[in-house]
Amino acid sequence: MTRPYTSSELNDSSLHRPEWTNRRGQFVFANSSAWPSGGAVESNISLGNAVWRAYLEPEDGWRPPWERGLIAAVVLVSGVVAALVGVITASWAQRRRLLSTVMEANVRLADTTAKLQEEKLRLDALLVRQYNLLAVLGSPRRHGSCCGSGGVVKEHSSSDGLVHGTVSQGLTLDRIENMRRQLAVNSNSIAQDLESIQTVDLLGEGTFGKVFKGLWRGTTVAVKTMILPANMSGAEKREKMWL
Repeated sequence: MTRPYTSSELNDSSLHRPEWTNRRGQFVFANSSAWPSGGAVESNISLGNAVWRAYLEPEDGWRPPWERGLIAAVVLVSGVVAALVGVITASWAQRRRLLSTVMEANVRLADTTAKLQEEKLRLDALLVRQYNLLAVLGSPRRHGSCCGSGGVVKEHSSSDGLVHGTVSQGLTLDRIENMRRQLAVNSNSIAQDLESIQTVDLLGEGTFGKVFKGLWRGTTVAVKTMILPANMSGAEKREKMWL
């Protein structure tokens, strides 16, 4: 409790001491072990000519004792919630990156698969064409002739047509090698037959070529040269030449 100093107390150094004076310059004649804080309740009491000012404040303050625990719990819960939000955000970002990576990989895989399918179709078509060409070039030929005075002999041959359907994938290397050898023998015989033909006179000329009188193996034959379209494939040209 405080009160104003009297004039005699102000002039007496034994009574006017700093430790007995508060911030307002009043005499503190009764107080607790500590000065009241700014939150203390202040009350003025008038006694005669003096005005007494009393400060009331609980020893532990106005705040409840469980306030600090509550603040610590709120801080802890807030930290846990923040950590969970961070983990969820990181997981979502990682899933998004993984999804984009998987989608890009799927696009690249689809492109690669399409290219492989196209390459496979191209190789299959090339393989079928090669086997058809081998079948056409390696087909057996039959030759026939008619003899007589002044008669004309024409060479007739037949061709197996193009191989249709699916080509068996079980062909072995031995079969391919045998076909190559057979083609080599047939090519040699064809070259010898062509070299043995001698053209003598021009018998006629048409839209598709010329017909000559010739000698083949001592026999008079008709030799016809054909004009084939430029856009015709090699296999078709060879097939027409055998006819």
